[in-house]
Amino acid sequence: MEIKIKTQKVNAFFDRSELTVEATDKATPSYALIKAEVAKKLKVGEEVIVVKRVDQQFGMQDVVAHVHAYNSAESAKKYDSVKEKKAKVGAPAK
Repeated sequence: MEIKIKTQKVNAFFDRSELTVEATDKATPSYALIKAEVAKKLKVGEEVIVVKRVDQQFGMQDVVAHVHAYNSAESAKKYDSVKEKKAKVGAPAK
């Protein structure tokens, strides 16, 4: 996957950088893959990266992701409220 940082805005109040990232791949990349690639590109750990949104136009291979890169893991936990989705126990598979 090829990744490019389009914009980077420093937000000192929330102790983070707000990034707009463009990625090109054959299939729509997962949040985890985008998170790993952005962390590798910025040379930071994955615990400080939060993928907020991934946008893709129908039929296109380009993806635009909105990502927050915090200065520390404590700041990420303090200011970001993205929760991992968990399946309900005993729920039927869809």
